[in-house]
Amino acid sequence: MKFGVATRPNPGNKYNGDMYLIKEFNNKVLISVIDGLGHGESAAVASSKCMKCIEEHYDHGLAEIFKYCDIELRKTNGVVMGMLFIDFDHSILSFAGVGNISARVIGGKPVHFISRDGIVGYNMPGIKENKHPYTAGDTILMHSDGISSKVLRYPASILLKKDVQEAADEIMKLFGKDEDDATVIVAR
Repeated sequence: MKFGVATRPNPGNKYNGDMYLIKEFNNKVLISVIDGLGHGESAAVASSKCMKCIEEHYDHGLAEIFKYCDIELRKTNGVVMGMLFIDFDHSILSFAGVGNISARVIGGKPVHFISRDGIVGYNMPGIKENKHPYTAGDTILMHSDGISSKVLRYPASILLKKDVQEAADEIMKLFGKDEDDATVIVAR
């Protein structure tokens, strides 16, 4: 699988409260987008702690990873995050999200996943894992709320033709909000 990633802090801020983690293991991949609440150093600290927690528990189920992160982040401002897990051996994709992280599959069986309301580290809801068939060649688009919802207007036909890094860079340029940290991942 190839990954294109574009991430940047809120313009004028040196700390990026958005982070991501991509972990490939045992013919599986875990893709995470993390958005620390607020901006600046406190958001970056919360996201960094969350990322380290995911790295320590990446091979557990999504609900369990969220639980570990929720405990770890209790003394921070918290984060919103989405995690997408692909099991290539069984052609299954699973998604779980808390807060305003968006994830879509563009391909044979398109789907737009919905995250649950809440904050990891503060008032995390029960985690609901959404499962979906995965077909080799499907394109995954995940992003924080620093990417405008207008990205839904970005034609799938163009996205599917572009190299994943080129697509991520273009989405950031066209849809990155000027008043927020932003992260977008395109995977195929």
